[in-house]
Amino acid sequence: KVIKEYFTKIHKFNVEELDKDATLKLFITYSYRDGGELPKELIEIDKEIVRSCNELLLNLKVLGSFYQGQELYEKVI
Repeated sequence: KVIKEYFTKIHKFNVEELDKDATLKLFITYSYRDGGELPKELIEIDKEIVRSCNELLLNLKVLGSFYQGQELYEKVI
């Protein structure tokens, strides 16, 4: 009975969207964990990646983690 009641309850969370600057900062945090200065070319690439992810946080975290460790995007692609 307890399990049945647990699954019939709806848990609702209100999550506010991040603005464009915050989403870019989140992506950069995951992709450049060493905190070094970024080349301007990479910032423009990062902005395009954020736009293509539709600013969805999970997408940004996954892609940012993927690029983390890549030699500064293979020396700016």
